[in-house]
Amino acid sequence: MPIWADLVSYKESGMRITPPLDLSQIASVTYNRISWDADVPESTSLIIETSLDGGVTWQEAVNGREIPGINYGDNLSGVSLLVRQRFATSISNVTPVLENLTVMIESTVYYRNNTPAIGELVMNFVSKYKREGIWYGPLMDLRSMVISKSSAVFTRSVPAETEAIFSVGRGKSADHIDQWQDITTSGGSFEGDWYVRPRVILRSADGLATPHAISFTLMAESDSEGKRGIWFSPTIDVSMTADKGSGNISLECEFNDGVVVVWSRSSPDGVVWTRWEAAEVAGALVHEPNDYIQLAIVLTGTAEVESLTISFDGRPSAVLLTSEFSPGGQYNFATLLDYMVIVNGIDPPRKFDGGQFQKEASAATLTTDLPGDNNDLVFTAKAKGKRGNEIMIKYVDPGEPEHKLEVKTVGNEITIILATDEDGNIITKAEEIIEAIEKDMDASYFVKVENAPGNDGSGVVTAMDETYLSGGVDSEFVEGNPPNGKYVIAHKNRLWMVRGSRLYFSELLDLEEWPVLNFIDISPNDGDEITGLLTYGDYLIITKAHSLWMLTGDGFETFAVRRIHSERGAYAPRSLITVNDFVCFVSDDGIYFTDFTQAVLISERLRSFWRTLNARRISQAASWFYDHKLYVAVPSGNSLKNDVVIVYDVLRQAFVGIYKGWNVSCWTSFKEGGRIYSYYGHSDKTMVTQIASGYSDNGNPYLMRWRSKEFDFKTPEIYKRFNVMLFQISPAAIDAEIIVKFYVDGSYIGETAVSVPQGIGNMIHNIRVLASKAGVVGGHRLALEVVQEVLNNPVGIQLISIEYVAHGIKPTVFR
Repeated sequence: MPIWADLVSYKESGMRITPPLDLSQIASVTYNRISWDADVPESTSLIIETSLDGGVTWQEAVNGREIPGINYGDNLSGVSLLVRQRFATSISNVTPVLENLTVMIESTVYYRNNTPAIGELVMNFVSKYKREGIWYGPLMDLRSMVISKSSAVFTRSVPAETEAIFSVGRGKSADHIDQWQDITTSGGSFEGDWYVRPRVILRSADGLATPHAISFTLMAESDSEGKRGIWFSPTIDVSMTADKGSGNISLECEFNDGVVVVWSRSSPDGVVWTRWEAAEVAGALVHEPNDYIQLAIVLTGTAEVESLTISFDGRPSAVLLTSEFSPGGQYNFATLLDYMVIVNGIDPPRKFDGGQFQKEASAATLTTDLPGDNNDLVFTAKAKGKRGNEIMIKYVDPGEPEHKLEVKTVGNEITIILATDEDGNIITKAEEIIEAIEKDMDASYFVKVENAPGNDGSGVVTAMDETYLSGGVDSEFVEGNPPNGKYVIAHKNRLWMVRGSRLYFSELLDLEEWPVLNFIDISPNDGDEITGLLTYGDYLIITKAHSLWMLTGDGFETFAVRRIHSERGAYAPRSLITVNDFVCFVSDDGIYFTDFTQAVLISERLRSFWRTLNARRISQAASWFYDHKLYVAVPSGNSLKNDVVIVYDVLRQAFVGIYKGWNVSCWTSFKEGGRIYSYYGHSDKTMVTQIASGYSDNGNPYLMRWRSKEFDFKTPEIYKRFNVMLFQISPAAIDAEIIVKFYVDGSYIGETAVSVPQGIGNMIHNIRVLASKAGVVGGHRLALEVVQEVLNNPVGIQLISIEYVAHGIKPTVFR
């Protein structure tokens, strides 16, 4: 139950100087006094001082006594009097008050209009207050709670002609506390927000009396369910977006019994921010458009946010292409002639081109609507599907007498030139158009025509502008009786599908023509099935679980198949991928590269790890090649999905990591702005993630750690002295630092920091590291560990050389 309480505080000290009082009229002082009335509470003080030399020197005055420095008989010609009041308090809510101050000087002679006279000079200073003053208290942070009860308690002293107004402001940050609620009754409740702040306004009608705000206490509490959590994103640069006002956020949440609310704000420079604005329910961000944004996710109860996606210039969305597939199949895709073809080995192949599809194709139609009776016709496309929507019908008035009825067909355009009489009047009846279309081979190839409902064809038609058929919708199924393929690929302008050991192919540039003899059997009697297809230049690579084949040729007459490997093949169709000049695939015992001469097991050093994988699910392995690295997703021992990714660096010919928690079912790329981005589909949720997007943990540095094996240099019994380590390092964009740790004979000895200057291009830094700087002298075995705290600035370690001395020999081991 947070409670904020504070007295309305005064400054510890203050000072006021009256305007100068001209005493030049006084020729001879006979009497002078300075006096005042004041309220000086305990623990406060009030000192009155005077100056006769323009404030250079000050003397303290005594109430009711002479003015310091002015004596009987003084001539004050050219003298001005300054009076200074000094206030002080040691209690923040109590202050002294000077109510009035009087200066009296009598003279036997003073000058009035340059004439000597007898009289007195009296000056009375009355202490006045400002007509209005405002005090703001500190912020009260309520971000962690949902307020169920609040109160604002105050005490005040309000003389006549004055007022004290107590208010509570609320907002999302200190810069935007701008919703103020007046508390008219002490103990009244106030509305809360992320922050609240007290305010007191003091007003005096005549400035002679002042109100006092003695105390102001705010109390806020929540019940057991009133906890709130707020996550703030790092600053996000959106300056490259085309429309900075198009921001949208989508969340994957578990609401449970709580609520999730999204807020956003923006900034032109990342320093000065606009106010926080709540996002719309549909996800639109409504903050003021600027180059930088920040998000705040507010959660109450037991709500959880699993992931969030921010998008600009278009909201990411998923379109249902087709549904009602039979369970149990794995989907494979290929594109040809602007169609994407989907197969799963169980259902008939389906297609998609971005348009409308349905289970059964429907034909496009056109029903005319001409003036008159019995003259309307229905034109129907002979071929079903959306291509019928491209057929155009046009009735033309020839504009000359005695013209005969003609039908002209050019492409998909059918033009009917109507017959006329001797006066040039149209005389063609609807029934005559039906007959003319049926007799014309070209027109009748595209359409059939009949009387429209309620028409008998006896009416004379009129001219009609070009009008297209409409309503034609394709079937989502690939026509032409293709096989229910398990795998599909586009190669040599044909579509290829697989069932068992048979490879089917379509006609050239036609994915819906599948002649019955268009197939090739791939060793059908070896008891093995085709497990994958891959285009490699002009060749089609065909894999089985225990063999690999290559298809050559350009057509039906020249197609030929030869076996490349007879004992090694791919177990996982999604693992089949091109890596530079090699073909990579996953077999039952590891990852292989082949140059079509020999297949090499590159994962030999991971054999013990490979044996821990789920062998029954190894067919799910999926591979990807990006930025000189091969990524292979595999299922761990008890997992039914891919949940581990093995990374192989092709340049260094070494495995550089095994990433656990990467749940990858498939990989793909997307080209935007001249760059290629790599993504993977999750194997455990409907989500896509970009890889290699940076080196940070949600904007914070992450710890990179690599440790070598223990080197005994093939002489474990000999004591060695360790001297110099030579590191060949690819520098980062800015200066970086790595930590090198030393382990001797299995024990940690020490470490040393190594500075790596920035570099560009293919620069390599050769950096010498002395083992003695880490307290290392010698031993039998040595291991190194390299640590870097990385924030989008990683270095690359290309090579480490270890120099040691044993019995006078100075060998160098390269790793």
